[in-house]
Amino acid sequence: MMHTDNNITLKFASGIVFTVLNLQYYNWRWIKPWELIEVEVNRGKAVFEVYKWERDEDKLIAVVVPVIKKEVGV
Repeated sequence: MMHTDNNITLKFASGIVFTVLNLQYYNWRWIKPWELIEVEVNRGKAVFEVYKWERDEDKLIAVVVPVIKKEVGV
């Protein structure tokens, strides 16, 4: 397991990499509610498939996701 900033990255033997994103620190939007999420990262955007989420009252604060597509800006 590797910890980076406000995220936790987990890599399993199957090769799937999961990341816990704390959405308080990112600009993000749903692409397909509760299934796909787009997050602004560095100079680009990444699309994630959502496997699990946590809420704090009525706010979504974290999701567990594997990266499925990344678009990096120049």
